Amino acid sequence: MNQFDDGLGKGKPGKAPAPMDAGIPVGRNGANTFGNDGAAYQYPEAEINYDQLDGAPVDGTPLYPDAVMHNPKLSRFRIHGCKDLWAAVLFGILVLFSIIWSIVQLATYTYEPGKGVSPAFDNGSSVRVAWVAGVCAVAVGGSLVTSFALLVVAQRMPVQMIYIANILTILMFIISAIMAFVRIDIVVGILMLVCAAFQALWLFLVRDRIPLAATLLCTAAKLISKYKSNFVLNIGLCVVMFGYIVLWGFGVAAPIDRLNRRKGNGGHGFAIGLLVFVLLWVCQVVPNVMHVTASGLIATWYYAGSNNMPPHPTIASFKRATTTSFGSICFGSLIVAIIQFLRWLLESSRDNENGFVRCCVDCMLRCIENIVQYFNRYAFVHVAIYGCGYIEGAKRTFELCQQCFFAAYFNDCLVVPTLNMFTFAIAILFGIIAGVASSSWPVGVLVFFMSALVHQLVFTGVDSAVTTIFVCFAENPEALRESDPELYAAIHAADANGTNNNASPPV
Repeated sequence: MNQFDDGLGKGKPGKAPAPMDAGIPVGRNGANTFGNDGAAYQYPEAEINYDQLDGAPVDGTPLYPDAVMHNPKLSRFRIHGCKDLWAAVLFGILVLFSIIWSIVQLATYTYEPGKGVSPAFDNGSSVRVAWVAGVCAVAVGGSLVTSFALLVVAQRMPVQMIYIANILTILMFIISAIMAFVRIDIVVGILMLVCAAFQALWLFLVRDRIPLAATLLCTAAKLISKYKSNFVLNIGLCVVMFGYIVLWGFGVAAPIDRLNRRKGNGGHGFAIGLLVFVLLWVCQVVPNVMHVTASGLIATWYYAGSNNMPPHPTIASFKRATTTSFGSICFGSLIVAIIQFLRWLLESSRDNENGFVRCCVDCMLRCIENIVQYFNRYAFVHVAIYGCGYIEGAKRTFELCQQCFFAAYFNDCLVVPTLNMFTFAIAILFGIIAGVASSSWPVGVLVFFMSALVHQLVFTGVDSAVTTIFVCFAENPEALRESDPELYAAIHAADANGTNNNASPPV
């Protein structure tokens, strides 16, 4: 039997009580709380795998101080002071260094352009650039329409979306096999057919988990459609990151140009390496801030219910993600950035004699990177829910993996590829239309990437919402039974205790 802290002593065996840090008064023989109408709500204690891990007790300033009196469960969301502050400080120092370096290089370094005038600056080309910009603007607008249209489809036909995405994947492998056979590339053709067969077998074997994935996808789509401020916030963060990348480009171009002209030294090589590392770290931190913000929003809804949501929950969640929890985000992101930097160093080496060894090491690093990124998604959900540090979030995630790893993994393998396949298909369609209309395949490629980016900005919130609801239901299902009994019944039936949370049957 699992060890739980009942509040009187550590490690006493028994049933896990409803978590006290949620602000839910819990009795010895039952759990009493208050429903949305203020009346007492009685339900038996659930045997769930919820540990109050070793560490500081849950205290701190409530994230929603004005709403806690009306909904005690919101006291779960607290500000405990800055976690993993060292990581946030280190991140800030390195980013500040890269910005100052880039500004200095932009202001002082003089590039020596080649002879002649670039055709990009003549009058005809200016008209062409303006026309391409118009095409891209139309593509972005169309992508916004299709992305939110897909959210509506996900609310009404989530099961069909999952099946269609998997069937499209199978067809893609089959078409690739046919093209390979036409080109007389037998090995690749056979490999593609094997992939198609495995995809079909996978779909057959996990068919029992599709109802849960569909229910979570439908719920996540409804919430992201309702709280559009999350999408607006993602756009703002994307613009900030894009501006930083442009400035970073000027900063790294100067030492590269010096080295190419044989005017540089070892210090310029070190500067390039440091700038690359900072960029990799930034490209991890910004998406993770989006993820933690969305997770905090969805967790607030999970425990409070739609009718008791505090004002401006997205802003409150973003505030905590960029202040007290920012160090935890930087800490987890740093691990991935280090692995990516090692891969960059490996790929930048010019040792052609040990190509096989380098390939094997790169493959191992890539696998480790994927594992850490996947683990971080769940660790950051715990950071968003509890306001804990990265290490404690990782411990909670490890406990969750012991409880229901395969249920979580199968759910992600159904939801994420579905979103990615529809993103890819629609982006391809926009790219083909733009390429044909402009008689320029580079324009088509540009439109493809812009359309994919817009869809990704919308769907990243859906992905975070699915993960957060899964974690909350696996760890504390009774909270959902009180906040949304109808959804609780649907998820409980679809899950069939696949999460091993021993949730009580719906009333």
